[in-house]
Amino acid sequence: MQGDNQTAALHLILASFDVLANAVFRNDGQKVAHLMRSYLINKVPLLLVSLAASASPVFPFNAQFCIAEALRGIDTNAFPTLSAMFDDNQQSNNTFTDSVRQDFCFACCLHGLVPEASIESLLGEITYQTLPSGGRYMKDNLVRECISDPERIQTLIKELDNMDGNVGAVCQALTEVGRLAPKCIFLSLISAGTWATLPQQGNHVVENAMRPTGPESVALGRAVALRQAHHHPSAALRTAG
Repeated sequence: MQGDNQTAALHLILASFDVLANAVFRNDGQKVAHLMRSYLINKVPLLLVSLAASASPVFPFNAQFCIAEALRGIDTNAFPTLSAMFDDNQQSNNTFTDSVRQDFCFACCLHGLVPEASIESLLGEITYQTLPSGGRYMKDNLVRECISDPERIQTLIKELDNMDGNVGAVCQALTEVGRLAPKCIFLSLISAGTWATLPQQGNHVVENAMRPTGPESVALGRAVALRQAHHHPSAALRTAG
């Protein structure tokens, strides 16, 4: 229903898990799986924040309810619980699906969607994970740090592979620094030895570090989820291949 952002958020979460599972089970490659995992952990919480901010008074938005409902629909065989990951009787799990549920919950907590005290109840088990030691990154702060200390650019570039919920701010900051001082960021890329390994080269190297982005991400999530909603919230986890 138009304006029901809570339902859209639920579909977005389920679809994002399903897309990652399909990428892994179809052996689409490490780069694709890594990108989909980063999208789920680093981008989806930001989209949930946007959906919460634009929710209609007619349709109240409860982020914790959406996340809890979504996690109940996720196949723990595809995305194992912490206890299952340490079960000697279980086959070794894929590094792209291990701990995803925990990483996602902590990323949502980082962005204020759920309180940290609720994470264990959402996961249904004790977790030893913690929030990033530096807290939530803010783009403007990172830009100031990079301008005052160019070496900070190198450390941020290395953080593009992190799965902690902060990569969105890192991408935005590096893009802004590249716009303000493109030569500075170019030299930092060369110095860090990461220029050739980043997914794209040229002026859009940072902007392409985590895709998909923008409003089309919401549309994609809704479309995939709605196609699956008539079957089972996590049907793709069983039928992928």
